[in-house]
Amino acid sequence: MSLSRRLALWVLAASMLAAVLVITPPIADSQAQEPPAQGDECLAPFGVDGCWTVDLFDSFSGDSIDRSIWEPGWFVDQGYSVSVNNRENACYNTDQVLVANDALQIRLDTTEDPACLDKQGDVVGLVGGIVSSRDAIQNPNHAGRLDGSFYVEARILVPTADGELSNWPAFWTNGFGPWPVTGEIDILEGLGGDAKLNYHYGCSNGGNCQLGARRHPAESGDGEWHTYGALRRLATTSSPAMITYFFDGSPVATVADDIVTSPHYIIFTHTSHQTENPIAPGTTMLVDWVRSWSLAEPDRGDASCSDGVDVVDALVIAQFTAGVRTDAGACPLADPTTQLFAAAGDVNDDGVTDIVDALVVAQCTVGVVNADC
Repeated sequence: MSLSRRLALWVLAASMLAAVLVITPPIADSQAQEPPAQGDECLAPFGVDGCWTVDLFDSFSGDSIDRSIWEPGWFVDQGYSVSVNNRENACYNTDQVLVANDALQIRLDTTEDPACLDKQGDVVGLVGGIVSSRDAIQNPNHAGRLDGSFYVEARILVPTADGELSNWPAFWTNGFGPWPVTGEIDILEGLGGDAKLNYHYGCSNGGNCQLGARRHPAESGDGEWHTYGALRRLATTSSPAMITYFFDGSPVATVADDIVTSPHYIIFTHTSHQTENPIAPGTTMLVDWVRSWSLAEPDRGDASCSDGVDVVDALVIAQFTAGVRTDAGACPLADPTTQLFAAAGDVNDDGVTDIVDALVVAQCTVGVVNADC
């Protein structure tokens, strides 16, 4: 073989090896670019009804994380932080989080650093990463704040081996205030090698109640990109509060009991479970994009724009009928004269907002059967 031919083969082999070692950028995904329309100027997430507004869309372009949205540590801005869950056997470090190749990358590695501590304060040998929009707790106008009825989704590539998820990758939201009273929505978490979903809330006895981990479709372990989402809808006159989980734009599970109303914030983690999960240090969880939505207009009956229908709305409609001017400071869509979002107040669709609508809302709120609920 000639020298020139050998050199060409060496160059080809080197380029192939480099391609293997470099994390490839995500394949373009139409869901990230064009939210589906459902009529004139009416947008919605894939598989979700109604008119919605995009509050946050981060495609993780550039070479660094957007610190105005994300905190790459657990209550720290730089360096080590302890784990969130008692069952983790890893710590976090902000160095494990970066943005490159148009994706958020969160890596799990081994470490011998004695500064790596779990939640109990014990030294552990694995270091992962966490990213959250926790600053939304202090900032009501934060892009990562999830208020009222919301939908949040992300396109994720989790580490896998032989059809199983490795480590403990997770995409979840958490409520402001004491856990679990304000709720935790686990949209995706790798448990026992499967992609699962869960919901935590406060029990009547003050403890932690949960949905119990259910599996996402088996395709979630195929080593490909998938979109995971969760829809929280607060109660309306026609439907109870519920949380619906989505996989690639299709609903896969629904929870309708004990739905919390607290604002939430978004979290991504890549860590390790003490017992359940296959461990693969040196692997990376990738997030192509994340997007959150809120309702573009109040539900029918939500005359106060409180993002949910309750007895207050019945009172607002009754006051409107009687000519009493009510405070509409929380209702940006209210008419400045009537102080009522009249389209939401006409619950029975007879063209007027009157005392009958107030009665319907009151009945629907307390569970009385009414055809207009």
